[in-house]
Amino acid sequence: MTNRLRSVNNIARKVGGIRNLLFIILAVGLSLTLLLDIFVVEKIFGPLAYLYIALGIIAVLYGIQPLYASRRLVRYY
Repeated sequence: MTNRLRSVNNIARKVGGIRNLLFIILAVGLSLTLLLDIFVVEKIFGPLAYLYIALGIIAVLYGIQPLYASRRLVRYY
């Protein structure tokens, strides 16, 4: 394993896993885009688009992906 992968695994372990790390990265990116939209550019997305993107990220990372990874959960739910 390379040093870069080790450092990513260490960070992911500190925040609770790869999925949480990915969520944090996507949330920061969306927040930066929102701030850029407010202060610099007139319109990148519409106002509701940010809500839809955030809800989509949450649905995929914490709803669809766990069901895809575990067939037992699919049968349970």
